[in-house]
Amino acid sequence: MVRNKTITHYAKIKGLLLILIAFILLRGPGLFAQNHFNIEYETRHTFDETYQIRPQFNIFGQHAQAGKTFGYYYWAAVNKDWGEAYGGLLINTAKWLQVMVGGGLETHEEAYRLNLITFSSIRNWFFMQWYEYGGSGFWYYFLLDYALTANFKAGAILERYYGLGPNFYYTIKNTPVVLNLATLYDLEAKLYRMKVTVRLAF
Repeated sequence: MVRNKTITHYAKIKGLLLILIAFILLRGPGLFAQNHFNIEYETRHTFDETYQIRPQFNIFGQHAQAGKTFGYYYWAAVNKDWGEAYGGLLINTAKWLQVMVGGGLETHEEAYRLNLITFSSIRNWFFMQWYEYGGSGFWYYFLLDYALTANFKAGAILERYYGLGPNFYYTIKNTPVVLNLATLYDLEAKLYRMKVTVRLAF
């Protein structure tokens, strides 16, 4: 029991350090040259006998100059039990397709983490695949959205440890604030979940 508490405490500290390092890197000269820079406060609600809420902070950024094939991206996430941070190469393979490949660290005894992301956009349709693999195992995220208006998108997601279900985005007009709601069923854990996210998108 003492060892488990020590590992959990170590994970919290290391997760916070990963986020701190990410913020330090973002304060460099390239911060305001980013094509996209998001900060998110996410909560995962699990509906079981106890009803659990797990908050998490996320950071995502990418930079690729107009007309250039290559750029870079970075990601960091931390919750009370776990954290990760990684980055890598961004490739604009076509006007409608972007690929990102990278690696980094997570709060696990085997600390490596590998990542692959593809993002496609055709007219009002948006599709993303996000994969991670490392010491804590394999994770995936699929997103399909359709822009109904300039401020509202609706679609579906499938995310490991969260579930499958409808997904909605609403951007508050003339602000960088994006509200995200997904109601999900976790196919592995056989539980209902809900994901609520507030995003600052720059």
